[in-house]
Amino acid sequence: MRRVLVAAWGPEASNYVGRRVTLVRNPDIMFGREKVGGIEVSHLSHIDKPLTVALTATRGKRKNFTVHPLPDVAPVQQRDWLADLAPIAGNPVAIRELGRTAQAAGADGATIAAIRAALTEAETNHEPQ
Repeated sequence: MRRVLVAAWGPEASNYVGRRVTLVRNPDIMFGREKVGGIEVSHLSHIDKPLTVALTATRGKRKNFTVHPLPDVAPVQQRDWLADLAPIAGNPVAIRELGRTAQAAGADGATIAAIRAALTEAETNHEPQ
């Protein structure tokens, strides 16, 4: 599979950073006379069309192996947690829920700290009914 990567992306491994690979399990891969299974590359990013590479199957025999392009993914749009905080300021229940959601979504530490500060302020100023 290293030969496939080199054929697709070139020999300089530092160019591979940020590129994506889809690996699949193939139970039919042989090692000597034993069927041991292994992994194969099925899709690669940064290629325009399917790529076929002749790989050694057994001693003296080569077999064509085809890799397909992996489509680009749209960048994940980050949610503006602090903009969502403004309309619920003063409501500790809503702020607590926003904080849980932001933390579960992997919001950065500064955002979580700002939500906690808003929660503390809301709890301090909130009068029980």
